[in-house]
Amino acid sequence: MPSKIFSLFFLGVVAFMLAILLYLGYFVSAIVRPAGASNEIVSFMIDRGEGVDEISAKLFDRGLINSRWNFAVYVLLRRWNNHLQAGEYQIPKNANIREVAEMLAVGRQASLERVITIIEGWTIDDIAGYLEREGIVQAADFREAAARLADKSPISALSDKPSGASLEGFLFPDTYRVFKGSTSEEIINKMLTNFETKLTLELRSIIANKEATIFQTITMASILEKEIRLSDDLSVAADVFYKRLRVSKPLESDATLNYVLPAALRKSRLSTADLKNSSPYNTYRYQGLPPGPIGNPGMKAIEAAILPQPNNYWFFLTTPDGETIFSKTAEEHIRNKQKYLK
Repeated sequence: MPSKIFSLFFLGVVAFMLAILLYLGYFVSAIVRPAGASNEIVSFMIDRGEGVDEISAKLFDRGLINSRWNFAVYVLLRRWNNHLQAGEYQIPKNANIREVAEMLAVGRQASLERVITIIEGWTIDDIAGYLEREGIVQAADFREAAARLADKSPISALSDKPSGASLEGFLFPDTYRVFKGSTSEEIINKMLTNFETKLTLELRSIIANKEATIFQTITMASILEKEIRLSDDLSVAADVFYKRLRVSKPLESDATLNYVLPAALRKSRLSTADLKNSSPYNTYRYQGLPPGPIGNPGMKAIEAAILPQPNNYWFFLTTPDGETIFSKTAEEHIRNKQKYLK
């Protein structure tokens, strides 16, 4: 009796091993067998948050794989189950499971994943217009989303932003990857998260030790970004502005006034009539910082606003060629204007 039981057990083990070998042979054959004969390209979208089961079902329904089960098993064996990347793909119908899985895991998306570059100093309106021209989102929708999120973002860098102030200054200029179909909110949150990362705890500590706020610092950085073209001059100009603030002298920044002028009326040299503008952004007429940032500054301008370079200058101008000319006295500044801004 025991020998009969052993024989049955042995036969069962052999049958089981043969079944495994047969399945492995089938599996290897299945994952390299094309789903179809046609080389037709099919657009296939993975939405954010979709898992292996949902993706395999969609692939099978579109005729892009020959087995949902084999696709799922192959992905699990390769440990790619948490690495299938969202986006739009162009998949040929004659691809096999191995090729499709690798394409989705590596993230070989179609060109509909876009790279966008936000330039230092751009305003929210500038960014909105750019994104519309690139076919990413509508400008009006981006502006509305920025207004909605102004007092709702959880990032700590916005904690001292006055209630009602816009996100101007905090949409960090950088190069970003966005998917087709990204919403304005998603793009804005990506920029805000980047700002949160770039403004390190060390930089925040320096700001706090100066008894300044992040909002004030970014406002200053945005003015520097617009006024100064040469990065080496940013920290020098920052000290000029801070000295003027300390003694209650107007900043006299053309950039702050241009911020509120209609685009058609903005100019490199303001007229006497312009200087009488009653806007609180007119830093010729009013002392102190303007109500908020006038653009979205880059990292060099932010660092200059945090770490100004002490100097003896009280005035500066920017020549048409982009050079910054600093002056120690009003008389010297007048002479420089006559010399460089004729």
